[in-house]
Amino acid sequence: MNHVNINARIGEVYDRLFFMGRRNVLTEDEILQRIADAAIEAGSQRELAARLGVSPTYLSDILNGRRRPSEPFLTKFGYQRVYLAAE
Repeated sequence: MNHVNINARIGEVYDRLFFMGRRNVLTEDEILQRIADAAIEAGSQRELAARLGVSPTYLSDILNGRRRPSEPFLTKFGYQRVYLAAE
């Protein structure tokens, strides 16, 4: 397998990224929607960021697709990142 094929496979696996929480497997979009919903429930992104102990910029970057949530951030919501690999 050459490097072009390997990069294509990495892209396929990346596209199949899921998060696991409370025995459910969720897509990244579903997780981001739940985080956005939590911000609404908190009253603002700034308030949710304060409750989570992260900067408002970091939270905004996650919700706007500029950054991916870190493992420690995900665990604050009870989620863990799971990668599915296909052969």
